[in-house]
Amino acid sequence: SLKKNRADRVNLVGDIIISSGVIAYLGVFTLEYRAEAVKNWISLMKSFEIKSSEVFSLKEVLGNGVQIQNWFIANLPQEDFAVDNAIIMSNSDRWPLMIDPQMQGNGWIKSMEAELRSIKPTMDGNAQKRILKNAIQMGQPVILEDANETFDPMIEPLLGKNIEKKGNMWTIKLGDDVIEYSQNFKFYVTTKLSKPHFAPEICVKVTMLN
Repeated sequence: SLKKNRADRVNLVGDIIISSGVIAYLGVFTLEYRAEAVKNWISLMKSFEIKSSEVFSLKEVLGNGVQIQNWFIANLPQEDFAVDNAIIMSNSDRWPLMIDPQMQGNGWIKSMEAELRSIKPTMDGNAQKRILKNAIQMGQPVILEDANETFDPMIEPLLGKNIEKKGNMWTIKLGDDVIEYSQNFKFYVTTKLSKPHFAPEICVKVTMLN
């Protein structure tokens, strides 16, 4: 309605600030903690006279109905928490690391990405490198499944998106090799651990989702 559109415009700046905070900081937390944090942020906004929606919804601010429906078709659980996680993932510049003991996120990614390649920590290092090298160069998605609390040093530059431009080409270091990096490449990480303890230097490189 016209009234709602006007309200949305008035609240736009505040809602975008809150959305940015949710994407940057709240992915790893529970539904209850997220709600409490957002409530506090709304109060803080008021103290600075920045208008925002009284009842904040990440889905209402950043969600795309067609995209969300496609996520559901790809087996994303039809609940707001899962939708919020998907929105956080799709709006973050960092690769997602999903705490996923029930494998729901894992299954969703596999349904969503037709050309998905899979690697696991238990795989031979050379096999992992070969899969990653081909996928990075060809712009294919890769999922690292069953991640442990520590990562192979070869993976860390990838987690941090340590890419460099050389001439007209983007490159990344993979092990001892510097290879061409396709901007179409995607990387997902899932772990079955319910309460993992990742090192701070890992946490700052990824978008953690609970």
